[in-house]
Amino acid sequence: MLGLVVGLLATSPAGAATAGPELAQFDPETGQWHMRDAVGAVHSFYYGVPGDVPLLGDWDCDGDDTVGMYRPTNGFVYLRNSNDQGVADIEFYYGVSGDRPLAGDWNGDGCDTLAIFRSGRVFVRNELGTGVADYDFYFGVPGDRPFAGDFDGDGVSTIGLYRESDGFAYLRQENSTGIADSEFFYGVASDRIVVGDWDRDGDETVGIFRPAESRFYLSNENSTALADRQVRFGESYFRPVAGRLGLAAPPSEHAGALLWSDPATWGGQVPTAGQVVTIPAGKAVRLDASPPPLGGLRVDGTLVFDRQNIDLTTGWLLVTGYLQIGTAGEPFEQKATITLTGAEGTDTMGMGARVFGVMGGMVDLHGREDVTWTSLAATAAEGATSITLQQPVEWRPGERIVIASTDFDFEQAEERTITSVNGTTVRFAEPLAHPHWGELMWPGGRRVDERAEVAHLTRTIVIQGANDGFGGHMMAMPGSTTRIAHVELFHMGQAGELARYPMHWHLAGNGTGSYIRGAAIHHSFNRCVTIHGTNHILVEDNVGFDTFGHCYFLEDGAERFNVFDHNLGLVTRRPEGADALLGSDAGYPGPGTFWISNPDNTFTNNVAAGSRGVGFWIALPEHPTGQSATPAIWPRRTPLRRFDGNTSHSNGADGLHVDRGPLPNGDTETSYYDPRSVPGDPDSAPVTAHFTGFTAYKNRNGGAWLRGENHVVSGAVFADNATGLTFASDASELRDSLLVGETANLGDPESWEETGPNGRSLPQPWAANTTISGFDFYDGQVGVRDSHFVAFSNNHLRGSAALSVLDYTDFSLDTDNYASGLTFHPTSKHVYLETRATPTDPDSGEDGYRSAVFQDLDGSVTGLAGAAVTVNNPFLYDGSCAYRADWNARVCEKEFSALLVDDRSDTNTALGPIVVIRDDGISHTVIGRPDDGHNDHFRTSVLNGRSYTIDATGSWTPHFQVRTYEVADGEWLHVAVAGVGGTPAIYRDWWIDERNRLEPVGSLNALLGSDGGAYYKTGSTLHLKLVPQDGREWTALDICVSAGC
Repeated sequence: MLGLVVGLLATSPAGAATAGPELAQFDPETGQWHMRDAVGAVHSFYYGVPGDVPLLGDWDCDGDDTVGMYRPTNGFVYLRNSNDQGVADIEFYYGVSGDRPLAGDWNGDGCDTLAIFRSGRVFVRNELGTGVADYDFYFGVPGDRPFAGDFDGDGVSTIGLYRESDGFAYLRQENSTGIADSEFFYGVASDRIVVGDWDRDGDETVGIFRPAESRFYLSNENSTALADRQVRFGESYFRPVAGRLGLAAPPSEHAGALLWSDPATWGGQVPTAGQVVTIPAGKAVRLDASPPPLGGLRVDGTLVFDRQNIDLTTGWLLVTGYLQIGTAGEPFEQKATITLTGAEGTDTMGMGARVFGVMGGMVDLHGREDVTWTSLAATAAEGATSITLQQPVEWRPGERIVIASTDFDFEQAEERTITSVNGTTVRFAEPLAHPHWGELMWPGGRRVDERAEVAHLTRTIVIQGANDGFGGHMMAMPGSTTRIAHVELFHMGQAGELARYPMHWHLAGNGTGSYIRGAAIHHSFNRCVTIHGTNHILVEDNVGFDTFGHCYFLEDGAERFNVFDHNLGLVTRRPEGADALLGSDAGYPGPGTFWISNPDNTFTNNVAAGSRGVGFWIALPEHPTGQSATPAIWPRRTPLRRFDGNTSHSNGADGLHVDRGPLPNGDTETSYYDPRSVPGDPDSAPVTAHFTGFTAYKNRNGGAWLRGENHVVSGAVFADNATGLTFASDASELRDSLLVGETANLGDPESWEETGPNGRSLPQPWAANTTISGFDFYDGQVGVRDSHFVAFSNNHLRGSAALSVLDYTDFSLDTDNYASGLTFHPTSKHVYLETRATPTDPDSGEDGYRSAVFQDLDGSVTGLAGAAVTVNNPFLYDGSCAYRADWNARVCEKEFSALLVDDRSDTNTALGPIVVIRDDGISHTVIGRPDDGHNDHFRTSVLNGRSYTIDATGSWTPHFQVRTYEVADGEWLHVAVAGVGGTPAIYRDWWIDERNRLEPVGSLNALLGSDGGAYYKTGSTLHLKLVPQDGREWTALDICVSAGC
C-alpha cells in the first residue's frame, strides 16, 4: 500500500509550551497509539484501525499536535483535536490510493494541513477538507520517501526526501519545483525518518527510528553527524511520529510552591537538626536551602529542589506524593546531594534503614545530560596521563572516570580524576598503571573491537549512603512511578542484606513509564539495579562499577518485558562469607554482571567489562523462586525475547553462560534451556533462541557456554579466550561468526605469571600448556557453519586449534556433530586433538574426549566432503583413514555411530569399566564416571560395518541395556556381550512386555539375517543385532535375568 509513511509537524506557534518534542508510535497491527511525554512516561490509547497511516498535526491551531489517520482503503483522513480515544473531529477525502500524506504548516499561519506526495510531485492544501490542491510542484523521483518540517525556523513547513539508493536526505527551503537546498548522508535504508525541534531552537531537524534496535537517533543539525540524543521507545514494527503532544507532565517550576527556608511554611519555625519532617498531601514545597541533617523526611505532597546547589542529609526519605529534581525536558544543572544516614538496624515502613523509598508516589530525578560512557580511540600506554576518546565529551575537571581493563584481569580497570578536557582528549594527573587497548583490529580482514570502555562516574544529582561502610538504598513499591536519569548512586546497597540494593523495583507489577537511564552506580555494597517481580522497566545507558554480587539483576525469574539497553558493568566482585545473598554470588562461576533469570526480556548493546565470574549469566530456574514463586511460569522453556549486540570481556570465567539455574534454596543446578512455543507444554513446537552480534574477548574460560536445545549464535566475534564457544546442547549452531585465537592486544600480565611470546598474558597462567581453541565440540548434535578462524597456531607453551573437543569430558559427543562452510587464515591450525589412551584424571573417565568424532560436511576442514575427524585412537580408525600429524587426528571417509551400555537395575553396583573389542582385536576401555559412585553409564563412538564384543570388568547386573544412536539409514550394529549366564529376557526399544520379547535363533547367520527381533546365545556369549526401527536413528535392547526385568 503506502509503505513507510510518517507524519511531520510544523513548529508550534510562539508562546507554546517549551517542553522538548515528544515522540509517538502507532501500532499498525492493533490501531493503538503510544505517546512518550517529555519526562519519559508513556500514554497509550486506541485510535484508528490496523493498516491506517498515522499523522500528527496542529489541526485546531492551539499549539498542540494531535492524532490523525489516513485510511488507504477508502482515501479518507480522520483527525482528532485531542490525544485520546474517540471519534474523529474532522474527516474528509483527499488523494488517491498510493499517495503518501504529509502534515505541515505550509503557509505559516500556525495551523497544520495536509499535502500528498505522488511519484515525485507534491500537492499542497492550506485548508482541511475535500478539495483540489492549492498548488503543486515537483521535487524528487518515484521511490523517494518524503517528510516535512520547518528546516530553517521561519514557521513554514517544506519538503524533504530520503533516497534509499544513496542514503542521502535532500531538503528544500521553499515549496516549489527545484533542486535541494541542502543534502546530507544520514541513517540506513531500513531506518524510518522523523522530524522535530529536538533542542527547542526553533528549527526542525531530521532524526531516525531504527527498527532493528527500537531506538530513535535524533540530531540537532541537518548534516552528516553522530546523533545528539538516543531514545529507546516502541517496537520494531511500530510507525514513528513526533511533535508537541501537549501531554500533562509535572511542571518544573511549581509556581506558588512554598519555600523551605520560610518559617511560615512550617507554622513559624524551619525544621531543625534531627527532626522528622512531613510535607502533607496538597502542599508543595521548594527546597531553596540546604537544611540541617534531618531524622527523616516524608513527602506526601510535593517537594521540588530549587535550581541551586542543595545538600539534603536525612536518616531516610519516603515519597508517597511527588519529588522532583529536574525533569527530562529541563535537567538539573546544579549539584544536588541526598545523603542517607539512618542507623543500622532501624526500619522505615518495612523497608529497612537508610531507605529512599517510593510508595505509590512519583519521583523525577534528572541530572545534567552528557556522554555516560564511550570507548578509547587510541591505545593508552602504561604511564599515560591522558586518553583519547571516540567522541567529544563535556566532562569537567575534578570529575571521576574509570577506564575498563582490556586484559584477562578485570581489576586492571583504573579510576582517575579529570584535570582537563579538550573535545576527545581527557587528562588526569595520576599515570596509568596498565595499558588499555584502543585500536580496531582487522585479523583476516574482519573487524575485532577490544577498545577499552571509559565511563563517567560523576553526576549533578547524587544519592549516597553515609561514609561509614553501610550503604543507603532506593526502593520503588507497587503503584510508584520512578524516573531516574543521569543520577549518581554512590555507596549504596547494604552488604548481606536482602532487598537492599542501590536501585530496586520491588514487586511493583507493571512498571510502565519507570526507568533508570544514564546513571552511575559505583562502589556499591550489594548489586547495581534489581528488578523484582516487576515488568516493563527500562534500564538504559547506565554504568555499574566496583560492585559486589550480581550487578544488573532480575531477581525471581518472573520478571518480563524489561529492557536493558546500552548499559556498562565493570569490576563485579565476589562478596565474602555472609555478605553473599546467593551461593551464585560467591561460588563458581559467579558473580554475573548481568543475571538473567527469565529470557522474556530484552538485552541489547550492553557491555560486561570485567567480573570475577561471568559477564552475562542466563540463569533460569524451572519456575520463579522467592516471592514470585508460581508453577505457571517456565523460564527454561520461555522463548528468548532479544539478546543482540552485547559484549563481554575480562571475566574470570565465561563471557556468556547459559546454564546453572537457581533452585528455590538459592543454590544452582545444571539447567537446560529449551524454549517452546507454549512454555507450559514441553511437547509444543520448539522456538529457536537467537543470540546475535555477541562479542567476547579476554575471558579466562570461554567466550560462551550454552546448555540446552535450539540455540543459534550468529554474527559473533570471539577473540583472545581460552575457548571461543562450547554448546552443551542439542540442535544448536554457531554461524556467520569470527573466531580469533590471539590478537595484537598482548595484555599486561603480572610479574609472577607465566607469559606467552612477546610477554603476552595467558588466559590461564596457572595452566600455561592449556590448548586454546575457537569452537569446542561437546554433546550434540551441534555444529559450526559459515565462520572464519584466524590466529590459531602453536607456540612453545601450548597447542592451538580452530576446532577441538571440550577438554577432559566424560560425557558423550554426538557422532553427527558437524562443521560446514568454514574458512581459515593460512596460519591457523584447523584441528588439534590430544591422544589419551587412558584418562589424565582417575576420577574422570574422559570417555567423551577419548572417542570424539565430528563430521566435515562440505570438506572445508579436511578437503574431503563428508569425511569424519576423530581423535587419534586406534579403536576409531582403520587402515583407510589418513593421519594428520599436525592435528594429531585421523580423517576417515567412514560412518560412525554411538554404542552405549547402561545399568538399569536397582542394585547400586558399579558395572564398569566396560571393554569394547573390535572384530580385528583392537580394544577400547570405556571407564564411565568413577567419581559418581554408582558407575552405570558407558558410551563410545564406533565405526559402522564392524562387529564388537563388550565385556564388563565384573559381572553383569540383573538388568542392563545396550543401545545405539546416530545410526545412518540402512545401517545396523552387531554386538556380542561376553559373560552372560542363563537364558536372558530381552526387550526392544524401551517396551518391556512379553509381546515385545526377542526370540532366540540357532545360529549367528540366522541372527545377522534377521530384522533384529531375535538374539543368538552360544555359551556365555550373547549376540545381538541392533537395528533401528520405524525410521529412527537409535535402538535399545533391555537385557534381564528374568521375564519382565
